[in-house]
Amino acid sequence: MEAINKRTRSLEDSRIKRDGLSKGTVAPLFDLSRLDGTKLSLKDYRGHRILLVFSDPNCGPCNQLAPQLEQLHRRVTALKILMISRGDLEANRLKADEHELTFPIVLQQRWEISREYGIFATPVGYLIDEQGIIAADVAMGNAAIIALATPKEEIMRERE
Repeated sequence: MEAINKRTRSLEDSRIKRDGLSKGTVAPLFDLSRLDGTKLSLKDYRGHRILLVFSDPNCGPCNQLAPQLEQLHRRVTALKILMISRGDLEANRLKADEHELTFPIVLQQRWEISREYGIFATPVGYLIDEQGIIAADVAMGNAAIIALATPKEEIMRERE
């Protein structure tokens, strides 16, 4: 039997989950470096509701989303926003400075945390509850991420 080279497998043959983790799944833990070099652990956020957003400094939609996330961060104090980005440290620092981002941004080296969360796209977001459980299916794209983070009472007021 011929050995299959992992680098030449098609997406159909891959066993890697690529459609995101489902609601009710325990959020995979991670320890990553912030842009200032200090460490951050997802465990540090237990007891808080979290919007976990995967981003990339070279992603156009991610750059459009960043100021919206900062507004949310300032407005909705009951929700902690945490961004996992990838790529060059300096590019991520420039993005944070450009958009005046004050919420934590941590860096994955390649896609190692994305792999744990089962999705390799940006921007995507997960809502994680106080017990560390994914509270909704993965949100893909800016509008879906903002909707995921917007309190239901606010959505009802906007519809009136």
